[in-house]
Amino acid sequence: MKKIYLYMGLFAAVLMVISYFGTFSEKFTGKCKDSLSDSQKEIKRGKEIEKNTVKEGRVIYSESPKNDSGSPVKKELKSTPAAETQLKKPEQNSRISGNFAGNGDDRHDLKRVSGGNISGYVLLEGTAFHEGIFVTLKKDGVEYKVKTGEKGDYNFQSFPYGIYKMTVKAEDYLPFSQDGIVLEKNSNLKLPDILLKPDYDAIYPRLIRSKPERGAGTVEVPNTFGISGVEASKTCLYLSFDFSKPMNKTSVEKALIITPFIKKTANWAGSGRLILKCDSLAPADALKPNTEYRVIFLDGAVSLDGKKLVKPESFTFLTGGLRFINSIPASGTKNHTPGGRFLQFNFNFPVDKSSADADNFFIKPEIKARSSKRTSKDNHLDFQAENILPTNTRFEFALKKGIKDLFGGVLEKEETIKFSTEVLRVMTTWPKDGEKSISTSGFPYIFFNSNIKKDMITKVIILTPEIPVEPVWKLDDTGIEYCILKHKTYFNINTEYTVNIAGSITDLYGGKLYKAVKFSFRTESCRVAYMQPAEGSRNIEPGTEIKIVFNSLMNHAETEKFITIEPKKEIVFHWSSPDNYDILNIEAQGGWDPNSAYTFSVSKNATAKSGESLKKDYKGIIYIK
Repeated sequence: MKKIYLYMGLFAAVLMVISYFGTFSEKFTGKCKDSLSDSQKEIKRGKEIEKNTVKEGRVIYSESPKNDSGSPVKKELKSTPAAETQLKKPEQNSRISGNFAGNGDDRHDLKRVSGGNISGYVLLEGTAFHEGIFVTLKKDGVEYKVKTGEKGDYNFQSFPYGIYKMTVKAEDYLPFSQDGIVLEKNSNLKLPDILLKPDYDAIYPRLIRSKPERGAGTVEVPNTFGISGVEASKTCLYLSFDFSKPMNKTSVEKALIITPFIKKTANWAGSGRLILKCDSLAPADALKPNTEYRVIFLDGAVSLDGKKLVKPESFTFLTGGLRFINSIPASGTKNHTPGGRFLQFNFNFPVDKSSADADNFFIKPEIKARSSKRTSKDNHLDFQAENILPTNTRFEFALKKGIKDLFGGVLEKEETIKFSTEVLRVMTTWPKDGEKSISTSGFPYIFFNSNIKKDMITKVIILTPEIPVEPVWKLDDTGIEYCILKHKTYFNINTEYTVNIAGSITDLYGGKLYKAVKFSFRTESCRVAYMQPAEGSRNIEPGTEIKIVFNSLMNHAETEKFITIEPKKEIVFHWSSPDNYDILNIEAQGGWDPNSAYTFSVSKNATAKSGESLKKDYKGIIYIK
């Protein structure tokens, strides 16, 4: 009997075990199904979000919050490329490699997860400065944060693919959030711009940043601090102040005090950024070197909605000392023209010109020059060389620390400026090589870049076909001489001439011409050069002899056949041939009729002695008194 009870007990125990495992299996299968269902839902939701449309700058998310009527809320956004900013560590305990530092057993290896980048811009309404805005991405309970750059750019790099929620926050601005941001495998997702609007019902306006920053220490002059929209200058320091809300400009400018007092020019970028320009060359209260300035905000500054500015603590900055900025010619210049006799050295503060003596300022090789003292508050050291500079020469200027500014400070750093002049060369000629239709009476000229030794010049500048020429030298505005090849005899018409300049020419310093030069030109065709009195002249005396001047020697008998005068008049022709060209003198017997107009015509059938016909007909009118 005991055995029967024992078997019954074992059988009941087996039934209980089977029942327990059956129940556990059903629960486990149900949980798996639920988990699979949730995963399928997330994938389905991601596919729906991928169908979001972008039209005319408007992004409509299918999962956006809905308004009271049940319609999705549409966000007005504009797509723009993004720049990269520095990522911060996630605030939770999860550690990931890549752009986020991690350690310990909790690290996740991004190399095993295909991901991508998310970038874009966040802009603050009412200001041109968008730095320091927090952008947060959240996925699976983990948050990742970055701060925007000055232009509002942000960049999340090497992130696992999936669906993220974004939140954007900036102090005193209304926050922004967006669900359902889908990052696909190996993608670069560029999001539309986000514009944050001011929270006008928030706290009072504050100074959120300044340039120079608080505690900046010594500030070099000139300096723009990278402030957008300002133009760099040799003597200017720019300060900027950014406020958390649009400000009443007049109230801010009255409340802002800088001591010691300096002359400053105020400009605004929108209503949220004040920019001050301070110049060391201001006529009064100029910016000074090696001076500590204190920036103070007094009471009275208010925002556009009338709220008082939270009074910021004062701060100081120290200006740097006297520095060399640049020179004319610039250091390192090669092939400086010897005619460039003006030399200028620029500093950031006005210079005590008397300190630039032989001990503190010198040049090798020496040149004779005179200093230029324009004004006692000038930041230039100016010199004018008495003569043109030697060709093919390397110069070296030394600026020593003994050079002082007008306040007694010395040059912070010694400077050496080096430049070299170009070799002797022909700068330009007239006519240009290959030029045509050159006047038969024209005088060729040659510009060198230095002054030339005149002896033997007729043997090194040769004109062919040969005609007698006389080299005449004149000075240009820079003091450099140029050579004019004067010829008493006109050039022959329609003829090619060549000027050869030998390489043996030297300048006054002994420099030789870089290379021999030649240029050719062709003279003009046969024509009437001009009429005397000039065509169109009025109140001509009746007894005046009219002259028609040709640019060549003419066939007199043939030419006279093709000259007509209207109205007709008894006339006598007289020819003169001074220097390879002809002048036809026309005399009216009994004089020209008073109060009359006469037209003189020369047909193109008229011919020169060379046999060439006139290039075109000529007609001129004169009016008798």
